[in-house]
Amino acid sequence: MICNNCGNSVEPYNRFCPKCGAPVQFQPPPPIPGASPGGFPQSPLMGGPVAPAGRGSSGCGKILLIVGIIIALLAGGIAAAVYFGYHYAEKALKSSEAYTVAVATLKANT
Repeated sequence: MICNNCGNSVEPYNRFCPKCGAPVQFQPPPPIPGASPGGFPQSPLMGGPVAPAGRGSSGCGKILLIVGIIIALLAGGIAAAVYFGYHYAEKALKSSEAYTVAVATLKANT
């Protein structure tokens, strides 16, 4: 497209001229060869309009799902490490000599 104000070349997605800032009117794209007057291309088999191709799903949802699964696995691993680490420390503490002596002293004291 060409700006009517300054004559600068303007991309079709711009609504304003990047050089002078003047608003640019939308110009429809040229018709597609073999297209029907309605704008849809004709099917070669039946002669009817071809359904427009749908937009594929974005990968953002898939990426978030994978990141969520990784975070859940990491959280589970950390929780298991804390759980088993606590029980290991408790077991090591109760089997220590100082603990057994203290418990024996408390049991002997009425």
